[in-house]
Amino acid sequence: MPRQTATPTPTWVIQDEAPISLLELERRQAAPAVGPDPCQTVLGGVRERLYDVVRDPGRLRDPDPETRQAVRALIQEELTRYIADGQVHAWPLVADPAALLERVAHEVMGLGWLEPLLRDESIEEIIVNGPGTVFVLRAGGQKEQLHPPTGDPGSLQALINRAAMDTGRSLNTTQPILDAALPDGSRLNAVTEPIVRPWPALTIRRFRMVARTVADLVRLGTITDQVAHFLDLVIAARLNVLISGGTASGKTNFINALGALIPPEERIVTIEDTWELQLPGHDVLNLLVRPPNLDGGGGIDQTRLLANALRQRPQRIILGEARDGAAYVMIKAANTGHDGTLATVHANSAAEALDRLELLAYEAMPGLNERTMRAHVAGAFHLVVHLEQQPGGRRQVVEVLEVTGRLEQGTILKQALFADQRDGQGLVWAGYRPTARLRERLQRWGQDFESVLGGS
Repeated sequence: MPRQTATPTPTWVIQDEAPISLLELERRQAAPAVGPDPCQTVLGGVRERLYDVVRDPGRLRDPDPETRQAVRALIQEELTRYIADGQVHAWPLVADPAALLERVAHEVMGLGWLEPLLRDESIEEIIVNGPGTVFVLRAGGQKEQLHPPTGDPGSLQALINRAAMDTGRSLNTTQPILDAALPDGSRLNAVTEPIVRPWPALTIRRFRMVARTVADLVRLGTITDQVAHFLDLVIAARLNVLISGGTASGKTNFINALGALIPPEERIVTIEDTWELQLPGHDVLNLLVRPPNLDGGGGIDQTRLLANALRQRPQRIILGEARDGAAYVMIKAANTGHDGTLATVHANSAAEALDRLELLAYEAMPGLNERTMRAHVAGAFHLVVHLEQQPGGRRQVVEVLEVTGRLEQGTILKQALFADQRDGQGLVWAGYRPTARLRERLQRWGQDFESVLGGS
């Protein structure tokens, strides 16, 4: 039953005067802490009375302003009660009541000590290796070690499972690897025993959409004005573009910005592991991969989603990351009239991206002739745009490669249209005009590469 005792006035909130004397404060700080943990005591009292304030616990997962205000008022009451009781029983002091209130609020309406880290827009990645080994990577590449109250291994594993609750999956000894998406699109990966000891480990890659338009890419230094003009022509002419780069090189932001150039009336189907693309069009269908359940069944992979997408009359297909059998399906689709395809792939260079795509396709069709497969890859895409993360954290396009669509002695012919000379000037025209294949495609859609060069 909820406690019915009267709630004392929260003097720590409405008065500047300290609730106890400075002598008493010094005495307690000098003495070893004896008594209950303030956070756990206040949290316990809040949970006892929480149902009286919030009848539907589901509201705590995404609280509206009214729910948030009511819960915070309840926490304040319990915190004031603890302070009053602590003066009588000599419990550990609350040095910063406002900070403790926030901590309890995060436990009740969020993900505990993770919550403020997830709200910090400067943080790009959170790494938890165990107690006292929590690191964050901030925008710009700065790495910082933090010391939040992570609790024991069981507490951390419970927190991980709370974070993944909406996915219907959990981390345990039977399923010791967990990949999940948080509601904001951030990617969570966690591992536990028996594959790691003695603590569960957690990594969260934050979803930060810093570039929504090509103009944003120019502002951030990812591309130049000249390349932005060229990409505008590319999207208008419905060219197929492969975006490559390493982990955290900015591929998702880049493809999102390109997608914003697509006319809003066109039907777009996107395929992703986690929902990250936010396209402004009116007719956008977002398809998401579904991992298999604990029995290994029920999964829906990229290949199946892409095959289904082709039956949904898309005018553009955007594949968040090409891999597995989906790469071959995408190559076939791009070679059979599905123009305007955008896709990303992990690679260390633009040329390597084509090799990577070929390797993925072979995994799906191992019996296909090598030359035939390479010809399919050459015909599928018109351009490869390669990104890298520079020292200091800035993401930058370092190469725009034209794929000619032809083979010579079994090798895909390609040429750099724009390249970074590594002289601090960023991307510049490499001196080559597009081949007839690309020029004719641009002209068919009323575009002219010479306008990119200023008529030169």
